[in-house]
Amino acid sequence: MKFTTKWKWENTWSMWSIWTLLVVPWTIALLTVPNLLQVYSEVGMGALFLIFLFGFIWGFSAIAFGTGLDYLGLALGYSLMMGMIITIGSLLPLITGHPEDILKPNGLAIIFGVLVIIAGIILNAWVAVMKERDLDISASREKSAEKKSFLKGVIICTIAGTTAPMLNYAFIYGDKLRVIAENLGATKTNAPNSIWT
Repeated sequence: MKFTTKWKWENTWSMWSIWTLLVVPWTIALLTVPNLLQVYSEVGMGALFLIFLFGFIWGFSAIAFGTGLDYLGLALGYSLMMGMIITIGSLLPLITGHPEDILKPNGLAIIFGVLVIIAGIILNAWVAVMKERDLDISASREKSAEKKSFLKGVIICTIAGTTAPMLNYAFIYGDKLRVIAENLGATKTNAPNSIWT
């Protein structure tokens, strides 16, 4: 991205999307998962649909992530989105998949870690608000446009932060795919590559 500063955001992000979401996962899966297409034919439409659904939501989130960075900048946008992704991505599977572990030491450690992350997000947001107050913008129209842009950025970052953890669920519901890949000759390490595609 450093060498494409004259490109529009859409061009840069589309190159990222093509390489990281299509070319690389399919290349790696084809090289590391024997009988890859047979794995997909054996898993059944129900499991594939859930993986596609959660993957689609995560893909939408990836686009929102880039747009959120464009609106709020790297410091605030990244910390807000990553904080939400880590918080939701850690707590949601714990609550929905293993509610019995919430009050056990491992569950409490996860909750404590999430609270530390939330404190960091709050501190980061507070610093960003203080910085915004200190900015000296002469034209009131410019000031109004920036506030609109800031609010829009927060909304986009919130959407990205809440939808990105759906990738976790693609892997949770894609476990059947992993098992079939292993049964058809993939190693334990490489079998999840069939889910990435």
